[in-house]
Amino acid sequence: MTDKKQQLIQTALHLFYTKGAGQVGINEIISTSGVAKKTLYAYFASKDDLILACLRERHDVFMAWLCDELEGANDIKSTYFQLFSALDKWFNCQVPSLAQFRGCFFINTAAEFQEYNPDITAYCAYHKNQVKALLNRHLQGGSQHELERLFTLSEGAIVSAFMLKNSDIAKSFLR
Repeated sequence: MTDKKQQLIQTALHLFYTKGAGQVGINEIISTSGVAKKTLYAYFASKDDLILACLRERHDVFMAWLCDELEGANDIKSTYFQLFSALDKWFNCQVPSLAQFRGCFFINTAAEFQEYNPDITAYCAYHKNQVKALLNRHLQGGSQHELERLFTLSEGAIVSAFMLKNSDIAKSFLR
């Protein structure tokens, strides 16, 4: 990937995550990144294409982080503990690669674009399914019920941490 393309993705991802993808215009991305509009459109045919690139980037970073955090978890108890310990770090802004916690980029973006762009919404769902598949691999022999419960609890914790401004909510799952 070229430096300019990566610069555009990183700048747009920061702005989209901070303000919401629907609230950020191309001119703000260009101004903030210092990359020419012509260059942006050489890489991305539309703002929606740039949003999809940002979703892919965030997915890769998030999944790498979560894989590292779940390393060694191999049953319901260890997966549960390591997952909520990881979420606690994220909610309390202790994960530099994920930036300051502002909720789930995928939930936020899907909510903004649900009625306007099915490709964006589909990618957000893909991300959630990949998170669930990762949890399932670590549950090793756990039931579908345990997987659904763990996934739903973690998603609820993410939403609650952001919406209720409760960065310590994951700690309540660790007691």
